[in-house]
Amino acid sequence: MPDLIGTAPISKPAFILGKLSVLACYLFFLVKIHDVNLMLYDGPANRAAAIVLLLAGLVVMALALMKLGSSTRVGLSDDITSLRTTGIYRISRNPVYLGGFALCLASCSYSLHWMNFLFAFVGAAVHHRIVLAEERFLEAKFGDDFRRYRGRVRRYL
Repeated sequence: MPDLIGTAPISKPAFILGKLSVLACYLFFLVKIHDVNLMLYDGPANRAAAIVLLLAGLVVMALALMKLGSSTRVGLSDDITSLRTTGIYRISRNPVYLGGFALCLASCSYSLHWMNFLFAFVGAAVHHRIVLAEERFLEAKFGDDFRRYRGRVRRYL
């Protein structure tokens, strides 16, 4: 069984902050604050948007993780791997992050709270830095193959 923890592509404190921020955002979705005085709005429209974003995020993440298979890591891997460019990776170079961002948006739509927005913003900002670092790593590892892929497929959508 492969090691699921790789090397942090950015500073470890920033990496951990990003992961914890996203986790906190997801927890807002699971443990909704029920005090209406703390919520900006709570109605059927934001709940419906949350469900659509949640399902879309889960599907995109599942397709991406299935395509990664044993190459799945939190962080960078030194293992011998291949560049994934088929399936969902034909649409997005970073579908795992895209799905994660959709889950954060779902959480923010469902639990309209300033702290949730803060966690989502910090998580997205840090994860964007992670994506940039991972793309530099992939370019160094796969060279022209990655540059051609990057020329064909957008970073997120």
